[in-house]
Amino acid sequence: MPAVKCVPPTPLEISGLEPGCVVLFSGVTDLEYRIQVTLSNRWTRCAIIVPGLDGRPVLLQYTSRPIAPDLKTNELLTGVQMVAIGDVLSRFKGQVGFRPVSPPLSSAQNDALSEFALNKVGLPFNYSPYYALRAARRRNREGDGTKYYCTELVAAALQHVGVLAEPPSGRSASNHVPGDFAASSEDLSLIGQYTLLPGETVECPHSN
Repeated sequence: MPAVKCVPPTPLEISGLEPGCVVLFSGVTDLEYRIQVTLSNRWTRCAIIVPGLDGRPVLLQYTSRPIAPDLKTNELLTGVQMVAIGDVLSRFKGQVGFRPVSPPLSSAQNDALSEFALNKVGLPFNYSPYYALRAARRRNREGDGTKYYCTELVAAALQHVGVLAEPPSGRSASNHVPGDFAASSEDLSLIGQYTLLPGETVECPHSN
């Protein structure tokens, strides 16, 4: 796949864009409409803010339709990619919501989240048409970490840093859907004092 020029992150006046913040997407394409109907929720996918290569917050996401270059490879990756937040918000069409984690992650958790992200970049997309539906019904087997569904990646990242409970006290990462991370339909097993705060929702394409 040809390399594309990487656009530096655009400064955005959105609060809570720190590691651990969950980012929810509600798109306007036919595919996203079908996902909304199938999952009975407006949010079609989600991603998570992680420390980037230079320490600045970037977006870790899992997608079959990349719209921005990966910051590690400088390519349009299908699968797991780290991308500049500004790149995504200036090119995505629809609404994007943010749910910051509280309390903020520690330095050790940030380091662990960064390591998790770098190790996952480039993993292939899970194209199973039934995976999301089984996740909504909590019927997926636990994943093996070699491929992901978008929400599974977010859940696995939060489990990795001790924010979201793993089995047996919580669900496997493979049995989460985007709506589980939405304020209106939250269904999460967060650990201890951790919570996801209500955050901003912006219309996209978005720029300052």
